[in-house]
Amino acid sequence: MEISSNNINNETIKNDLQKSVEFILNRHKEKANFYENTIMSKQIGDIVINNTPINTLKKSLIVIVAFVTGFILSIFLVFFMQFISSMKKTHL
Repeated sequence: MEISSNNINNETIKNDLQKSVEFILNRHKEKANFYENTIMSKQIGDIVINNTPINTLKKSLIVIVAFVTGFILSIFLVFFMQFISSMKKTHL
């Protein structure tokens, strides 16, 4: 909305300004109403802070997975080293 006045009449300017203020207030009310209707999140209950974490680390599981992974990688490494040594023997 553009406010311009070429007329020097004070009443006309006053009416234009009043219309502009009403337009801005109505627009603000519409946006505030839209904001109130679109907010979907609300706090259901009190916020609870526990001393214990929700996801506790399972150290035994981590250690077992590490050993199994190390075992599989060591078997792969043995086969790879055997492959390399057989390649050296064939080229010599």
